[in-house]
Amino acid sequence: TAGADGLLFAPDGHLIIAGQNFNQLHEITTGGTAVNTVDAGTGSYHMALSSTASNAILYNLWNGPGSGGSTSISATTLSGGGLSTNGVPYTVGCTALAGCNTDVRGLAYDPNNNTWYYGTAGDGAAGDFGTVTFNDTLQTATLTTLLNGVYAHGLTFDSFTNDIILSSANIIQQYLPGTGIVSTYTGSTGGDQFDQTAVDGKGHLFAASNNGWLGFVDYSVASLLGAGSN
Repeated sequence: TAGADGLLFAPDGHLIIAGQNFNQLHEITTGGTAVNTVDAGTGSYHMALSSTASNAILYNLWNGPGSGGSTSISATTLSGGGLSTNGVPYTVGCTALAGCNTDVRGLAYDPNNNTWYYGTAGDGAAGDFGTVTFNDTLQTATLTTLLNGVYAHGLTFDSFTNDIILSSANIIQQYLPGTGIVSTYTGSTGGDQFDQTAVDGKGHLFAASNNGWLGFVDYSVASLLGAGSN
């Protein structure tokens, strides 16, 4: 593939791989066979699916050199559960008149409150975190900032705690919708830079670090990342 950053399973069971600054999305079988490649509409680093339906919308995030600015998000509608059409850039704006950072780096959908969350933290840094409303007809994404200075580069919904997991630098944070940050895990390995995370729904988290480490946290007992073992 032309670059490989984000990774997720499509509804058809294949893998979709984000092609980084090559502006491509790749669909690959779990056995390694190339199925399809489409233009992502922007650079392609992190991704998020609207649902598990065969016609779900795949949102794609730039995250690359120069970032996306007001077009940091693009979207493509799946067909038959897989890639079919090229992505379309979305115009990203803010609800507040004062504006906000539109350089979105991470997305996660909470099915319990039917809400999308976003983060703007760069690699190894802190940034904004809030909710985003998509208009898939007008191709717009409207941001509402909830928190500043949180480590929201990679975002993951955790069905075990029903929280949103945020990650960047050597920090992984646990956000409880309607409450705020309820727990923080700090990596103990020198040079940790947690980029993206994955959970199994049973209280176990895996964190891919840009220094080559794969972090693991078992928080199945206390349901809090900061109280987990690694």
